[in-house]
Amino acid sequence: MAQPSLGEVHRQMPNPDDLKNLVRYKGPSSDQTVLKQASTNSELQKAVEAGDLNMARSLLRYGAAKRCVNVNAPLYPKRERLLHLAARKGSRDLCILLLEARAEIDAEEISDGKQPLHEACKHGHLDICELLLDRKARIEEANFTGFKPLHWAASSGHVDICDMLLDRKAILHSASGDTWEAIHHAAAHGHAEVVRLLCERGAKPDAETGTGQPAVRLACLSDHTKVVKTLLDFGALFCMEDFSAEGVLRRCQGTEIEDLVREVGRLRFELDEAEEMSDIGHADDAAALFAGVYAAFCSLGMRVSAASVRRDAARLQIDLPDLEPQDQA
Repeated sequence: MAQPSLGEVHRQMPNPDDLKNLVRYKGPSSDQTVLKQASTNSELQKAVEAGDLNMARSLLRYGAAKRCVNVNAPLYPKRERLLHLAARKGSRDLCILLLEARAEIDAEEISDGKQPLHEACKHGHLDICELLLDRKARIEEANFTGFKPLHWAASSGHVDICDMLLDRKAILHSASGDTWEAIHHAAAHGHAEVVRLLCERGAKPDAETGTGQPAVRLACLSDHTKVVKTLLDFGALFCMEDFSAEGVLRRCQGTEIEDLVREVGRLRFELDEAEEMSDIGHADDAAALFAGVYAAFCSLGMRVSAASVRRDAARLQIDLPDLEPQDQA
C-alpha cells in the first residue's frame, strides 16, 4: 500500500471541533491547538491498533509538520501510550517508528503499571523484547505488583523470551510482589518447558514463596501433572502426608499426580537401597536395583533423574543398559 501524502492525511483528519466534548484541558496552549493534537493522536492510535505502518508514518510526518502530534500522550482509559499498543500487537516496525518519534520507552499505564517491555514479554514477542532492551529498556523494572519482565514471560509460558532475558542478566531468583519467583509463576500456570529451562539455568526446584509454598505444591494444586514431573525430575522434595485427609494436597488423592509422586518416592527409596547393597558387598542385588530404577525413570521420561542414576551406577562400577528416556505429555 502506498504511503499517503500530507494532503491526503489532512483531508481525512476529523474536525477538531468534533472532539471538544471529549477533551478537557487547561494549559499554556490554546484550545484549538489541543483539539488539533487530540484529533491527530486519535487517528494515530487507530493506525497503530490496525497495524497500518504506512498510515502511522504519514500521520507522524503530518503531525511533525503541523506541530500537532504527541506520541507520549496518555490514551483512555488506562493512560497507556502508543508504544504499549505496538508492543502488545507485536509490530516491531511500529515500535521502531514510535521510538524514532521519541516515545518514552519506560512509560507506565495506570491500571497496574505495565511498561511496553512488560507487554512484549507477556504476549510473547521476542523481537520486540530484544528491540526494547537494545534501546535501554530496564530489564529489572517492575510494575505496581512487582512483576518484572521475567515474571511476565514465565507466567505466560514463553520459553524463548525467558531464555533471552536470562542471557541478558535478568535476576533468576527475584520475587514479584506476592513473593513468587519465576519458577512459581511458571509452575502455577502449567508451563513445564519454562520450569525445565529455569531449573537448567539454576532455579531451585524447592524454592518456597513467602507463605512457604514450594513450586511442586502449586503445580499439584493446579493439576499440572507434567510440571510436577519436571520438578521431581530435578530433585524437588515432597511429603506424602500432604496427600492425607488433613493434608494441603488432599484434593489430589487418587489422582494421577498422587500416583506419580508415590512412584517417584518408591524409586528414590530403591535407589538408596541399591547404594546400601553395594556398600555391603551385594553387587548383583545392587546392579539389579540400579537397572530397575534406571529403566523406570526412563519409562517416565525423567531424563535428569535417569542420568543421575547412570552416574551413580558408573561410580560404583555397575554397567546399565543403554535406554532412551521416553518423552511423555
